[in-house]
Formats: sequence, C-alpha cells, structure tokens
Amino acid sequence: MGIFNYQKYGFQKQPTDYMWGFFDRIGEALLGNSRSLNVIQCIGPREAYKMLVQYIYDFVTRMTSWRVPYFAFFWSSSLSHDDLNKPRIGDEVYLNLFQNLHENQYFNNTIVIVMSDHGIRFGSFRQTYQGRVEERLPFLFIRIPQEFEEKYPIATSNLKRNALVLTTPFDLHETLVDLASPNNLLDQFILEGRRKSKSKFGLSLFHKIEPTRTCEDAGISDHWCTCLDSSSVGINSEIIQLANFTVNYMNEMLSGYGECENLQLKNVSNAQLLHHKIIVTKEAMKDYLINFQTLPGNGLFEATVRQDGKKSIQVVGSISRLNFYGQQSACITDTHLKLYCYCKNLFGFL
Repeated sequence: MGIFNYQKYGFQKQPTDYMWGFFDRIGEALLGNSRSLNVIQCIGPREAYKMLVQYIYDFVTRMTSWRVPYFAFFWSSSLSHDDLNKPRIGDEVYLNLFQNLHENQYFNNTIVIVMSDHGIRFGSFRQTYQGRVEERLPFLFIRIPQEFEEKYPIATSNLKRNALVLTTPFDLHETLVDLASPNNLLDQFILEGRRKSKSKFGLSLFHKIEPTRTCEDAGISDHWCTCLDSSSVGINSEIIQLANFTVNYMNEMLSGYGECENLQLKNVSNAQLLHHKIIVTKEAMKDYLINFQTLPGNGLFEATVRQDGKKSIQVVGSISRLNFYGQQSACITDTHLKLYCYCKNLFGFL
C-alpha cells in the first residue's frame, strides 16, 4: 500500500530520478508476508519500514557526498495505518536515523519535514471523541538549520508563530513553493507583502497567518473542522429523520452501481449539535454530527447534516466510514464509494 498507489494505478512515467516505490511494490508482490489488515509488514525476512529507513539514510548520505541539491519525499504506513499502538515499535529506529543524520551534519543545510496525513480512521478508537479529533489533526514537524534562521529571520519567526494557528496541507504546499523560490523568504519581500499565492486557500507558513483564521477561511468543510464546539442532543424523531435522509443520500450516490445493496438505517448511536462561533447565515441553521449504522453489512458512519430554518436538509462534506469494510465493497472500484457499498454477491470475493 502506497500513497500514490493505494486503490490507484500510480504513475505512467517515473516522476523522479530515484523511486523507492517500484522496488517496494515488486518486493511486496514476490516476497511480501505478515499482512496486517491493509498493510504488508515484511518483505522476505526484513521489516518493510526498516528497509525504507535504511534507503532514506543511504539516499541522503549519497546525495550529500555528491554535493547534489535534492528534494526527497518518503512515505511509510506499515506501522501506523491500521494500528494505534504499533508506531511505538519504530521509535528507536527513527530516533537512530535522525540522530545519525544530525550528528554527522547531514542536516546542516537541509530542511526536514515530518508529517502525517490523518489519524486512525477506523476501529473502536475512531468512534470516540478523541479519535475523531486525532483523525482530523495529523501532526506536522518542521526542522530548519541554523544557517536558514540567520539568513531569513522574519520567515523563521513567522514559521514558529504559525505553529499556534489553524493550518492545512494547502499551506504546506505554498511553503514548499517558497522554498523553491528563496527570494520569497527575504525579509524585505515579506515586509512589503509581495508574495501572491495562486492557491485559493493556501498561505505559506513563512508568512504571517492570522490567529482569527476560521475553517471556512482555510477551505475546511464543517464536517472536518475541529474548531467547533458541540453538545449532545437526544436521539429523537428529528435526528432519525436526518439520519434517514443521509442514508438515502448514500443510496443516491450508489444508484449507478447495481452491484450494491440498497442501504437502510439500523440505528443512531450518537448526535451532536455543532456550535458555530459566528453566524454564517441569517437563517436558523443547525449542523448536527450524527453517528449511525446501516444494513446490510453493519456499516458505521459519521456525517455532518445541516438543517436550515425552512427545514431543508443537506449533507455537509463527505460521510466518514468508522469501521472496517474489508471485501464488502470489492465489487466496485470507485475509491470513494467503496466506503458505502455492500455488494449483493460477496461469494466471489471472500
């Protein structure tokens, strides 16, 4: 499973000078073993994540010895994707990697970004409040060398300050754009406000981002926003109506796939009223975060459902799947709709 290949075909042409992914996929296909849910843990007798860590070290040391400027993008999911507790297994290995590179001065002129794209998306932990928050707030650490701090003091100051404000992957993209154009990082350039982003939502982390920034400002839908307070509401007829509307909405999305069963609402386990800090419309709008289960298949889902003063209803953003679905949706290939489909004929996929 890879970031560019999970339920996808990957690249038609190799996009980089060096590409670990091709070797990794062939290794998994021929020698892969010890599968855990979505992830193959080992290639032959070696743990997959350790092989990648060794490749990272070899790549960095080789490029440095050749005095070749480089951009490297490495992604690993074998420890963290499906198991909340398994990442600790790699603590010492990753610590040794970073210590060795630091102590041997390979980081002297290198910016290092360590990040995740999301938290645990399935399982019992995800069904808790903490799990919901962590799914939406992946970590991001950026290490900059001393020489960079001295050359670009305002950019460095802004970067550190922005650790305390709402940011998104759109912002990280704009940050990488700045690193590719170092003049954008000069004090005078920043002070004069000459940086013009082509992104609708992205703001470079090297420039000041206002602490009053909202999810709407940042391009985050209410379903994924963690800045909203909420309060529990009783599971009454109104909530059941909203849940049934959502299930019907899911069935509409699946209407072009005759292989999928028609879903029905089994139960509603939780409902929260989201509290907006500002009035977004003049209507008496209410957003509810609803957790529900469907039949067949016992799928667990979470959706943000909006009801306005005129009692019109709409689903806000995407609908999250909270439990594993395995081969339940193997009859279709759409990566988004796989979350919802329960195949009428499962015998060919079990």
